[in-house]
Amino acid sequence: MAQQLMRLVPLFLLLVSAVGCGGVSDVTGSVTYNGKPVKTGSVTVRSTDGTVFSGPITDGNYTVTGIPSGAVTFAVSSPDPANQPASYQGDESPGRGPPVKSGSTTKKPTQGWFAIASKFANPETSGQSTTLKPGPNTFPLTLTDR
Repeated sequence: MAQQLMRLVPLFLLLVSAVGCGGVSDVTGSVTYNGKPVKTGSVTVRSTDGTVFSGPITDGNYTVTGIPSGAVTFAVSSPDPANQPASYQGDESPGRGPPVKSGSTTKKPTQGWFAIASKFANPETSGQSTTLKPGPNTFPLTLTDR
């Protein structure tokens, strides 16, 4: 019986190490376009199997969580906040009044917002890629027209 168990130990160790491969990653970083911080928008991360994950850009920084570890590509979108539905712009600060009904637009100030080249909205043309390790990762998205 002990010999049978001893034969199973290497198999067990192999299975445990295989389960530990891969894993889940989170990525954070800054987003700049031609040297200026991108104030609002979203970052999309596409894994090698085509699964897409996204997170918001807030004051020039982003976080995307729950991504399978490995090679990924990025896309960045920063539409004009003045042309977005109120639900997209959601200011939930106390004392701001009732939310605007979904589907309507508001003319929210666009201070600090600027357009970025459309090529960055597609992971295939953005030129932004990396390999994520399991756990937390930092990857600055430095977008340039050059």
